Formats: sequence, structure tokens, C-alpha cells
Amino acid sequence: MKWVSSSCVFSFIVFLSLARRSSAAPDLELEALVEDAQCSDLGAGSDCALQAMQLRSRRVLGEDATLLAGESCQAYGCVGYVGSHACQCNEQCRHFGNCCHDFESRCSVAASPSAAGSCQAFGCVGYASNHSCQCNEKCRRHDNCCHDFEVHCAEVRQRFAVPRGVNLGGWLVLEDWFFSGNSGRHVMTKGNKGQGACLPPLLHNSQETKWPSEGILTKWLERSRGEEAAVQIFEAHRQSFIGESDLEDIARLGIRSVRIPLPWTAFADALSPLDAEAYAPGAKIVPDPYYRDEVSFVTVDRDWLAGLLRKAAHHNLKVFLDLHTMPGGSSDATYSGVWPLPPKFWIGNARVGKSGHPLREAGLLIVDAFIQWVESLGEVELSAVGGLTLLNEPAHMSRRDEARGEAFTKGEKQVMEWVAEAASAFRHSSLPARGVKLYVSMTDSAFQFYWDTVPAWWARTFSRQERHSWAVFDVHFYDAWTPKCSGRVNPGGGYVCSQPIEEIRSLVHSCHEDYLSLFAKKIDGLKASTEFSVATFEDPVLACRDERLLHMYLDEQVNIFKRFQVEAFFWSWRMPYGRNFESAWSLKHLAGLETLSDASTEEC
Repeated sequence: MKWVSSSCVFSFIVFLSLARRSSAAPDLELEALVEDAQCSDLGAGSDCALQAMQLRSRRVLGEDATLLAGESCQAYGCVGYVGSHACQCNEQCRHFGNCCHDFESRCSVAASPSAAGSCQAFGCVGYASNHSCQCNEKCRRHDNCCHDFEVHCAEVRQRFAVPRGVNLGGWLVLEDWFFSGNSGRHVMTKGNKGQGACLPPLLHNSQETKWPSEGILTKWLERSRGEEAAVQIFEAHRQSFIGESDLEDIARLGIRSVRIPLPWTAFADALSPLDAEAYAPGAKIVPDPYYRDEVSFVTVDRDWLAGLLRKAAHHNLKVFLDLHTMPGGSSDATYSGVWPLPPKFWIGNARVGKSGHPLREAGLLIVDAFIQWVESLGEVELSAVGGLTLLNEPAHMSRRDEARGEAFTKGEKQVMEWVAEAASAFRHSSLPARGVKLYVSMTDSAFQFYWDTVPAWWARTFSRQERHSWAVFDVHFYDAWTPKCSGRVNPGGGYVCSQPIEEIRSLVHSCHEDYLSLFAKKIDGLKASTEFSVATFEDPVLACRDERLLHMYLDEQVNIFKRFQVEAFFWSWRMPYGRNFESAWSLKHLAGLETLSDASTEEC
């Protein structure tokens, strides 16, 4: 990748949110309020105004407007006010005159218990205070489930085979496509302009930029709003994106493991030998040691991280901590934190403090600090740790960049030697004896002849006893980039989305059988795939979205992973702000525990 100056890293785009509204909209709202004169008495704010507008539309369109396909309580469920619905299914709709045509039969409290007090009527929705009983997974704990919950909603969790683990991606390590709103098109962002449109709850889509990676976003926020505001934006995201309710939902699905990608800045103070001031313990924002003027990061508090481990232990979840990034960028991808700037970890030297310190040696300082921190954890916290990854996908895309004349490593041997040296630090720690495993991530995008080169290195680097006790070979598994195994809405892949599901199942099964057989043949010892999804193609607009197909696809993968004894983690748990990707990349969405909402659309 050619050098990109800091002034050209990304373009500023003005979001003209007001231009999205019709110029007549304010007049329509005022007209509804004046004519119907309802909202001033109830003080219900914008929701009331929208209710009044719906009433007015019914007067204009006639009562048959609510009989349009899908505009019914049968379709919506007996939920609270939803502004995007053409009619409403809550008790106040009588007052506003905007009830759906089947409200009385399905949702009215005066209706029979089989209608009003049932999941058949309410739908499998989250907690609703106006419901006489509840239809969500937590109702068992609160003893307020509707009588037909088990029949209509409990099977939601059984709609597909459950994977062993799930990733909490997009949380502590940002990727732009997770926050691309309605416009995301590629998992691996193309060109040099990012897709990131927001970072809720404090950074919404009315901001001036589409951000490409975490470090560049942080530096822009730091310069435009100040360090304190940048920290607040990131901390608000980290507090809200994943909560204890997510851990509860994961555990209730029967998933026992969560993988948490971590940035190197969780251990930024390990670089204090380079610059004691910049990387002082407790620093909230730190510069990248190579891109010191273009890239910065909000650090992750390790005490907070220890608290997360305690919560995981409470829910009987094992946590797999994955160092996803390194200083200067160790891969050519948006998750590197520096993209679209070229990765410098493998060949660059630090430009802060003691200049000239090789970044790959700085990376080993971070690895040592990571291991020592895990060793220092209390009994409860350590009991929740299942394994560590010392670097995710080392040198990802280096073969492609080398072919373009833009090499960012000194070759395959350098990558293997660094991973072996990092593994040696783990080997000599107390963690193997304490039941913590090492997940060794190696990506085929860094090697010309992956299945010849890497298995031989694996056998040389780890003894047979290590390979069968604590060293786990980890390869990520995505059909979305494999032409013969991908599915699209139009020709060009292995199948077309409109083909019969059983035909697609046969092709998918054959693809996975071939790959997992090769994996089993080439790699001796423990095996994992800590990232896989049900995306049939990397461009979500062209990928398959049929729910039955995606559930079948998940079943096929989970079952074949189990048959070949490969520990598999779905990527990822949540993606509410990347709507184009959510159907195939969010396990929470696939499980029916999170659906597209107006709130997420407005925020991103």
C-alpha cells in the first residue's frame, strides 16, 4: 500500500440529516397537532405527534389503510408504541384512533386470556411492562412467562445447532463495517476510505466523517473535540455495546465460551521503556509508537477487564482473550487500528521516545505484560480464562501486498519466528500448568503454500505433548471469500441463493467436508476455528439472506466442526449498527434475541 498522508487518510463527509426529511414534514406535523389537539393534554412529546400523524393518515387514506399486508397486530405483536408501524397494538391506540384492525381480537386486555395474555398474541418480544405476562427468555427467572411461552418462544433458542463459542467483536477492538449503518458493503473495506458512520451512544451519524479504523477515529476525535470527549465517547460505547444481559443470553443459549478481541493498548504501559511519559500507567489516550501524529488509542482499563472476568465466571462462561492488534499495525485490515495506513509492525521502528526500537520487539513486551497480568489474576478471575491468543492473524494480507510490491514483512520466516518466540513466553509461564491454553492463530493470507509450510512449522515449534494438551492450532474459516463455496443472489459463486435449500446443503457440506478433512490430515493436535460466520458472500447486498438457508448453513458448520473435533467460535455476537451485515454476522440476531430497530437506524 502506498503512503497516505495524514491529511488524506479519509475524507470528511457532511451528513445533511435535515435534508432527509421532506420540506413539508414540519407542516404536516403541525397540522396534525392543531387539528387533532391530542398531544398537549398527554405531554407525550414526539411519540404523540407521530400517533396523531398516523390518525390523520388514516382519515386521508380511509380505514382500509390498516388492512395492507403486514400492517396488523398479528404481524407486529402486542408491543408498545413503534413509530415505524403503520398502526399500533397497545392500549393507548384507542385514544389516538390508530389501532390495527385486529387489535381488539389479539391485544386488548378485554380479550380472552388465550389472545391478550399469550405469546401467540404478544409475539416473542423483549420485556413489555403493559403485558400481563412476558415472552422473553428472562421470564423463567422472574416467574412471569405467558402460559404458551414454551410452545411459541422457547424454541427460538433451538432453531439451529449452537456453536461452542462466540466472539464479542466490535467492542474493545473496532472495525468500521460494524458501524456502517445502512451503507456497509464489504467486510474488508476496499480502497482507502472507511465505512464507519457512528459509534453510539455518543457519536451518531450526523458527524462529519466516515472513519476507517479505530486509531484514526480516536486521533480525529482528540483533535476536533479534545482528549476528554474522545475518552467519553469510547467509554460510553464500551459500557453499552456489551452488557451483563448479553452474557446471560449467551449462557442461556447453551454457549459456554466467549472470545474477546483485545487491543494492544490494554497493556500500553508495557511500552514505558520506549517513552515513560506517553505510556505511563493509567494513561487514558496513548499514541501509536510509529504513527505518533496520525493515530492514537483510548486504553482499556485492566481492573475493568478483571471485573468482566468475574461476571463471566458468575455465568459459568469461559473467556478466551485474544490480542487482536499490535503497535504500528500487524495486518492490512481495518481491525489493525491504523488502516488505511500501511502496517509497520514487522519492519518499522518506534518514533516515540527512544527512537529506533523495533516494533516487533515492542510487541513482545506487550505479550509479556499480557501473560504476566493473567498470571496475577485472582482465583475467581483466572477460573474464567480458558485461553489466550498472543496475536490474531499475524501478517494478514501480506502475500497480496507483497505481490503488489508493497511488502510489509521480511518474509514468512520472520512471521513464524516471532509467533514462536511469543509462544515461548507462554510456555515458560505458569499458565499451561494452570489449565490455560494457547491458541496459535496462523492465516493463509500470509503464506504462499500454507498447508505445506505452516504444519511443518507447527510440528517443529510444539512438542507432541504440547500439541495435545495446551497448544491449539487456530485457523479462521469463512466461505464468503471462497468462490466455489460462496452463495450469491446472482451467478458467480458456487450456488445461487434461490436454489432449493437441500441442493445448497449438499454443496456446503461437500465444501466443509473437504476443508476439515485437510485440516485434520495436516495438523496434529488440538484444533480450533475461533472465527466463522454464515455469510455466504463478503458483500452483504449480494449475499443470501433467507433465514431458513442461514440456519441450515449454521447447522452444517457447527455439526461438522463437532465431528472433526474443532472448537468453533461464531463471529460475532452483536451487530446492531451494521444493518447490512447483521443477518449473517450476528448470532444474537440469528437466535431471534435482537432485531433491526428504528433506534439503531437513527443512531447509525
